Amino acid sequence: MTELIAQSLLQALNSNSSQESSHLTLERNELPSSSIGQNLKKWNDDLESELLRGAFSTKKFEDEKSSFVSSAIKKSADTLHSLILNAVDPTIVSDAGGGTTECESDEEAERSSWAVATSTAGDLVVGMPCGTLSLLAELLRAAGLFMRWFGQVIQPSFESSDANDNHFSNNPTTRLKCRGMLLLYCKILEMETPTIESPDIPRFSSICLFRATYGNDDLTVSARKTVVESIDGCVFLVNALTKRDQPIPRLFSVLRNVHHLVSTVPASAALMDKAIDSLNEKTSSNDGEFESKYGLVEVLVDNLTWTVQSLPPFPGDKSDRRSEMA
Repeated sequence: MTELIAQSLLQALNSNSSQESSHLTLERNELPSSSIGQNLKKWNDDLESELLRGAFSTKKFEDEKSSFVSSAIKKSADTLHSLILNAVDPTIVSDAGGGTTECESDEEAERSSWAVATSTAGDLVVGMPCGTLSLLAELLRAAGLFMRWFGQVIQPSFESSDANDNHFSNNPTTRLKCRGMLLLYCKILEMETPTIESPDIPRFSSICLFRATYGNDDLTVSARKTVVESIDGCVFLVNALTKRDQPIPRLFSVLRNVHHLVSTVPASAALMDKAIDSLNEKTSSNDGEFESKYGLVEVLVDNLTWTVQSLPPFPGDKSDRRSEMA
C-alpha cells in the first residue's frame, strides 16, 4: 500500500503535465477543469479516508522494492514542493517556457522557498484566478496529508529497523519543512479568501504548519524551533487566532498550532503574549478596545467562551469542531 500511495501521488501531480505547464504561466491563466487539481483532490480524499480509518500498518520495509518505494516517496514530496511554489509565484520557480522546474538539491529548494515566501506572497495569492486557488488548496491539503502519513505510518517503521536498514539518506519531507516553506505557511495564514465559496487556503496552510512541526525527529524539532525563534511564527499565529469572522475549522487548526507550540516550546507562550501586547497597543490607540491586561490566557478564555456560547447550541452535530476546540 505504501508503494501505491507514493506512486498514485506522483501520477496525480504529473497528470496532464504538458498541458499544465502551458497554463501555469506568468499571466496566471485559468487551469482547465480536467487539471491536476481534480486528480489531486481524489488522492487527498482517498488518503484522508484511509488515515481516519486507521487502515495502515507500520511494519518494517523488508521487501526488495523498499529502495524503489523510498525513492518514490522522496520524488513525490519534492514534486509537491515545486508545484506549491509555482502556484504561489511562478515568476521565481518557472523555467523559460513557463513550466514548473524542480529544484535539484534541498539547498536550492530552500533558496527558492525563501524567495517565494519573502516576495509579495499574500498579494499574489489574492490575485489568483479561481482555478489556481483551487489547485493551491489541493496542493497544500496534499502536503499536510503527506506529512501526516509519513509521520504516522512510514517514520514509525524506522524505530523498529536497524540503522543500516534505513532506506532514506535524509528525511523525504525536508523540502516541505524547510525555513522558507514554514514562513510561506505562516504568510498564507494572513490571506483573505476572495469569497465565502473560495477554498479555505489559510486553513490548509495552518494544517501544513502543524504537520511540519508535529513530531520528535530531528527535522521536525528543528522546524518547530525555526517557527518559534527564527520567523516570528508566534506573531503570525496570534494574528490568525485573534482574527474575527473566520470559519470554525480554520480557527480550530490555528488553536491546535498554538496549543502544540505552547506545550512543546514553553518560550512560545511569552512570545505570543508579547505579540498580543503589540496588537493591544495598536487597537487601543484606535478605539481603546482592550485593557492593559490582556494576553494569551485572556485570548484563549475568550475563544473558549465563544466556543461554548455560540449558536447553534454547543456542542453541535458531528461535523461541528467546537467541542474539539474547547
